[in-house]
Amino acid sequence: MLNDPQRITSLNTDQLLVCSSYNYKVVLIRPSTNSMTVLMDKPRGTDKLRYLCVCKEQTKLYVAPQTDEILVYKLSGLN
Repeated sequence: MLNDPQRITSLNTDQLLVCSSYNYKVVLIRPSTNSMTVLMDKPRGTDKLRYLCVCKEQTKLYVAPQTDEILVYKLSGLN
C-alpha cells in the first residue's frame, strides 16, 4: 500500500498520516490495530505527493505534490 513514503504526521495518539509518493496515496495508519486505510488515491490527478500537514484547529489537511500547488482538504472526526 505504501510505495516510497515521503512524510508522516500524527493526528492523535493512535492515528498517523503518511503520504506515499509513487503511488499517489495518503494513508491513515492506526498502530494499535495494525490497520491502514487509504484516505486519498491520486488526489486531483496530481503527480508524486511530497508533503502533508494537518491543522487540527482548522481541521484541514494540506497536501503538496511535486508541483507548485498546495491542495487543501477538510477533515472530519479529528479527536
